[in-house]
Amino acid sequence: MRTAKPSNIRDDFLTAINQMKGTYAAVDAATGPTTADEKRVAETTLLAAAAFWESFLSDLVVAYINVDASGFKAHIEKKYSAKASEKEKDEVVLRARRHVDPVMKRHLKLDEIRKVLAGNDQNVTFKSAAQLKKRAGLWLCANHKAHFHALTSAQDATLDALRSIRNFVAHRNVGARKSMNDRLAAANLPTALQRGASQVHSPGKYLRASPNGVRRLDLYLDEMVTIASLLCP
Repeated sequence: MRTAKPSNIRDDFLTAINQMKGTYAAVDAATGPTTADEKRVAETTLLAAAAFWESFLSDLVVAYINVDASGFKAHIEKKYSAKASEKEKDEVVLRARRHVDPVMKRHLKLDEIRKVLAGNDQNVTFKSAAQLKKRAGLWLCANHKAHFHALTSAQDATLDALRSIRNFVAHRNVGARKSMNDRLAAANLPTALQRGASQVHSPGKYLRASPNGVRRLDLYLDEMVTIASLLCP
């Protein structure tokens, strides 16, 4: 039976990010846009990159389970044997009962895995780097989850900062702004990505700043490429 190729998912993501970098560099070099336009383009570029990142993570985790479901099946089987209250707390286990319980001994198809992990046609999402590592530990085989657990605290903080900026750009509410500023003040965030004493009110201005000679937007995009390559060597 055919299986997914994680390397193809990685390569598609890297191509998309590199194309974004090229497009943004062209806009940045143009003389026409105003400062407000440049900030807006920086924000929309980050927003699009974060969306691609979410899809990449979802597709990669599903593909890894499709290639080797031993860790995933072990998690489900362990929960099956647990007491009822523990089963009820794990939505993945409940969905597995509905979708794949009768066929857990055979190869799991991509659509079956997605139904179990997300319960619908949406992406499998992770609200933080810590949650990503935790779920990778529960669902993936030893070889695959090792890639996630090898991420450094600085890389974890970068991913959390990326998500927080994306949420504020998308929603523009007080809670999202507070979360973003908290993430941008994290001690383990790379120094060039940390905000100063003043809070960030304009993500575009923050992303266009170059504290170490490189625009922060480029630093985020470059780090996404690095981390993607680590998660799928």
